[in-house]
Amino acid sequence: MRFVGLFPIRLLAQAILCSTTILAGTAWPQQGGGSRSAALAHASVALTDGWSSFNNQGTLPFSDRPMAGFGYATLFPEVSRQQVWGCFPTRPGVFAISYQQEGIPAFRQHTAGIAYARLFANNTGAGLQFDYIWNKIEGYPNQKSYFTFELGLAHRFSQRLMVGFHAFHPIPYSKDVY
Repeated sequence: MRFVGLFPIRLLAQAILCSTTILAGTAWPQQGGGSRSAALAHASVALTDGWSSFNNQGTLPFSDRPMAGFGYATLFPEVSRQQVWGCFPTRPGVFAISYQQEGIPAFRQHTAGIAYARLFANNTGAGLQFDYIWNKIEGYPNQKSYFTFELGLAHRFSQRLMVGFHAFHPIPYSKDVY
């Protein structure tokens, strides 16, 4: 009977721990990649697949084979997102590349990234990704671009329980007016 009383608390704690995402100074919310992430309302920091190059780089080392993929999503009429990625496991860790373009024809935001991740103690993964982000605005000659990074951590407690943490763009930047 005591287990049933603790179940809602345990479920809430798992939901909070598994969906931790920090957003600091992003142009709009950073959302993960792939249909599985979208089906989970982008609470995807504990998913272990190639889309981790968008979701949580700390889970990349839990995939042990080379993978690549692409995705296209229409968010609203004329607003779309295109993504392409690849991850390549090596002896010391996993390397990944990613590219994302989103927006409307008059405004596009592009993000290109390269990541490295590795396992520690066979059940903890850590990853770091460097991103280059630039915007294109139709009819405006001065385009803005900047470099940033992402951090990802993941710990697998068992085959069915993993906790993840992902920080995208953790250092705020000066937002100059266009």
